Amino acid sequence: MTSFTAGPDHHRRHSVAHPGRVLLHVGMHRTGTTAFQRYVADWRAELLLEHGILVHRGCFLPSHLEVPALVIRQDLLTPDRWLLDDHGYEMGADAMRQAIRTTVESDAGTVLFSTEGLSYMRTPEEVKRVQELLAPREVTAIVVLRNKVDYLASFRAALQRMGFSVPTQDPDPGTVAYTEPDSWLVDYSALLNVLRDLTGPRRLHVIDYEREVAATGSIIPALAEAIGLQRSALYPGWDRRDNVTPTASATGDGTPSLDSLGDVATVPTLKPG
Repeated sequence: MTSFTAGPDHHRRHSVAHPGRVLLHVGMHRTGTTAFQRYVADWRAELLLEHGILVHRGCFLPSHLEVPALVIRQDLLTPDRWLLDDHGYEMGADAMRQAIRTTVESDAGTVLFSTEGLSYMRTPEEVKRVQELLAPREVTAIVVLRNKVDYLASFRAALQRMGFSVPTQDPDPGTVAYTEPDSWLVDYSALLNVLRDLTGPRRLHVIDYEREVAATGSIIPALAEAIGLQRSALYPGWDRRDNVTPTASATGDGTPSLDSLGDVATVPTLKPG
C-alpha cells in the first residue's frame, strides 16, 4: 500500500472500519471540467497536505481517462477511447486498474477522481464496475449540468475540432456523436438515476452550470466547494477557463430544472472572497 502524508489531524487516514471516501467528479463534458482538472492537478500537493484529499495522478491526462476506459460499455465508442487509440497510448487494462487501485488503497482519507467520460454511464453493469474499482471506499458523485441546447452545440463543436466522427446523414441515435435535440446525452434524469444507484441520493451533488458561471465567471468555485474547500479561501487560478466554446443560446431554453430532478444535493451559489 502506498503511503502519503496525512496532513492536519482532522484529516484522518482511512481504516478498515472507516474505509474513506471517493469524490467522483463525472463532468459533464463542456462544463468547465478541463479547467477544474488542471486546477486540482496544479494544487495536488496542497490539497493533500492541507485538506487530506489525494488527487489521482492520471495515467495519461488530468482527465483520468483510464477510469471510463475500464467502466463504460465496450460497444460504445467514446472520445476517450478514440483519443487513447489515436495517440497510441500503450497501457493495458491491468496496468490502468492497478494505477487506480493504488490511489484507492492509499492512506488518504479522501481521494478524488475527475473524469467526464463517466457521464456516459447508463447501465447497472457499469455501476457495478465502478463500485468494484473503487471499493471499499464510500463514493460521492459530483456532476455539473448545463443548458441542453448549449451543451449539445458545444459538444458537437468539440467533437469536430477533435476530428471525432460526427455523421450528418442518418446519424445513429445510440452513439456519442448523436447531438440532435433528442440525444440520449442530455437525458439528465437517466444519468442522475444511474448516479443515485452508485451513491445513493444523499451523496450526489448536482451543480447548475449557468447559475455558477453567471455568479462567479467560473465553475471551479462550486466544484471546489463540492469537494470540501471554502469558497473564501480558494487557491489562485480558480478563475481559469479552458477549451471554451461560444454560447449557442442565450434564451435559457433547455436549462435543466434542478428542482425537478429528484432528491439530490445542490451546491449553493456563493461568490469567492
